[in-house]
Amino acid sequence: MLAYIFNADILCEECGRDVRRRLNESALLAYHGDPHADDSDPSNPDLIAALGFDPEDEHAYDSDDYPKGPDGDGGGEADSPQHCGMCGLFLNNPLTDDGREYVIDLLIDHVFDNRGDHAVLETWLDAYRETFDDAEIGRMFLETIRVRLTHAYTR
Repeated sequence: MLAYIFNADILCEECGRDVRRRLNESALLAYHGDPHADDSDPSNPDLIAALGFDPEDEHAYDSDDYPKGPDGDGGGEADSPQHCGMCGLFLNNPLTDDGREYVIDLLIDHVFDNRGDHAVLETWLDAYRETFDDAEIGRMFLETIRVRLTHAYTR
């Protein structure tokens, strides 16, 4: 899934394009009074002048000012599943080893304590199921049981 980086957040493709469109329209309106003067062409000289940078050159601007991207893999490998910062869409990014362990921990907590959002956890399980090692899940599950039983007997 394609994603944009904007204001220290990750946006899905639709939201990233929407933010770009709104920023383009606002810049063109301020530049010459017409917010729709071909804001769809990033190489439009009026748009470049209105923004003060070339939106196709990501080195020319900061992601705090204008969305960078789109980039593939839902924003790239991370220590947790990524969701769009505007609409909440799951971006299906790859996980690091720590990220896989994090998701497994949350799934185990959900089984024992019904913590977490069931629908979100189900989405993550479906997305990452093939990346989980069954032995790793079993080991973590058994360790969780051991810790809970030890805690229960020491009360």
